[in-house]
Amino acid sequence: MAKRRICERTSVDSISGEVLSSVSTWINKSSESFVMIRTTNGLKWYYSLSKNEKTLVLIMHEKSDSNTMVISFTQQIRKLICDTIGIKKRMLSILLSSLEGNDCFIRLSQNDFLMNPEHMFKCSTNELKKRIFYYKNVKDEKTKKAFLY
Repeated sequence: MAKRRICERTSVDSISGEVLSSVSTWINKSSESFVMIRTTNGLKWYYSLSKNEKTLVLIMHEKSDSNTMVISFTQQIRKLICDTIGIKKRMLSILLSSLEGNDCFIRLSQNDFLMNPEHMFKCSTNELKKRIFYYKNVKDEKTKKAFLY
């Protein structure tokens, strides 16, 4: 399994410039999992969510594919969410509609959702701009199609 250095600490003698010690921390690439809340555009979207909506959007980001930011609501995912939050399937549908209205994701199909990387993301910041651009393009295309019908 490939390793990645996440931290390097070097101590240098201030008089001689000699390196006294150097310690690196390495991790397995697949061992980290995270979701970052993005504050660049503010958190007004987050503050307006109910407790159940906040929990749901966090679960959706956590369970979304790291490369595509898409989550497919399989029966197992639906059950996990309902059990975790303590809600029925009907309430899940209501929460999803509310989160969609708050631009937390775009519904791609009945069971597939593209998470909004402007709110939360789980990729490098170098990759983030591409994901935001992709999200906006998908959203624009869906808006154009809805407008034409």
